[in-house]
Amino acid sequence: MAAQGYNVDMSGANTMAYAGLAFAAIGMIGSMAANAAKPQADIRYWDSLPGEIRYRTFAGQPGVYKAIFYDASGARLNTAEFKVTSDSQNKCSVGWVRSRSALSVPASAPNSEDVKK
Repeated sequence: MAAQGYNVDMSGANTMAYAGLAFAAIGMIGSMAANAAKPQADIRYWDSLPGEIRYRTFAGQPGVYKAIFYDASGARLNTAEFKVTSDSQNKCSVGWVRSRSALSVPASAPNSEDVKK
């Protein structure tokens, strides 16, 4: 008795093999890119931002006021004038002042190589 032969269509298997090979190549490229990356922390910051913000409420009318700044020991540091403005019905007023000028920051960036040397 002669063995019967089977005609098997392997085109689907070949397609899947090529797809698997393509995904493996993409995975290897992605892995190489991830290994080549050199992540670093972002250490930039804005040196004229205040280290803290303090506020005080008071029943004041719009106008020009004076703020006096003291250090921790109670010694007077400086004085600055600030303007308080109000809405048209004087129900809400706001004013602000800085303890130091935003322009008084050093010319070199903080944590720069110039400072470290």
